[in-house]
Amino acid sequence: MMRFLLALPLLLACWLSGESHAHPEAFPNAAQTRPPEKPRTRLRTIYLHETITTVFICSERIQKGDLSTSYVEGDLLAPNILRIKPVLQHLPEQLLAQSAEGRAVDAPRSIDASLPAGTSLGMVTILTETYLLQFNLVYAPATEADKQVCVTQADGIPLLTGEMSLSSQEMKAFCLQILRKKPRPDAVKTKAYKMELRLNNLYTVGDYFFVDVTLLNHTHIPYDIDQIRFKVADKRITKATNVQDIELSPAFQLYAATHFQDQYHNVFVFKKFTFPADKVFTIEFAEEQLSGRRIELKIDYQDLLSADLL
Repeated sequence: MMRFLLALPLLLACWLSGESHAHPEAFPNAAQTRPPEKPRTRLRTIYLHETITTVFICSERIQKGDLSTSYVEGDLLAPNILRIKPVLQHLPEQLLAQSAEGRAVDAPRSIDASLPAGTSLGMVTILTETYLLQFNLVYAPATEADKQVCVTQADGIPLLTGEMSLSSQEMKAFCLQILRKKPRPDAVKTKAYKMELRLNNLYTVGDYFFVDVTLLNHTHIPYDIDQIRFKVADKRITKATNVQDIELSPAFQLYAATHFQDQYHNVFVFKKFTFPADKVFTIEFAEEQLSGRRIELKIDYQDLLSADLL
């Protein structure tokens, strides 16, 4: 009887083992419960040749560009266009290139002789306002080299930010929308030298202020804008006051400063900012010398707080 009781746990363990093999879903193990691995995303390959300039045309302004090796050089041709080109002088004496059969072959440096097709030249990384792009760079004959690579946000990896960010294209679209709106009846304005500077509207989108202003010229003398300054300044300045103006730069503006005769209408975009009640947000237009006509508009913090949602 004692032998039977001692053997009973062993028989029970064998029976449970058999059941787990017969019905694996009833006894899941670690391998079965582990989530499947996500497949790795393959980078797109761009083919280069030393006689061909390859340009990347992005749908947004390029913030930064990075080349992982010195075998390729590049620069910004325009705010949204990056151009690159192989520089064979920078290649090492012996560069291993993978042949079609998978064999490694020697590729000695030569300005005149081409590299074997398929030689890796590194990788390019492009950072725009709202997305990231990466491409593998591979050497190819001139007839197969890429000349233009057009990319949009759908081709990149979205950049995650804590607050709502806008691309320059989105800012431009909002500015054009604001430009078509009528000025507020109680618009803040100032006059000087037979000129009028007016705050038409003030809007907020995400973490940005959109400041819509118009400068009217009631004289027959054209106005040549030298600079437009934005700053947070003290409301009242006395002799004992330690003046500490804070200069602000717009993140975007719809139009550049220009020469005009009757009217200058523009929208400026700023990252949201705050300031104490004893200060004001000022917009100053200054004319080129010799005339030097200046006009300044002061905006209270309460006006910023009353900005409308777009």
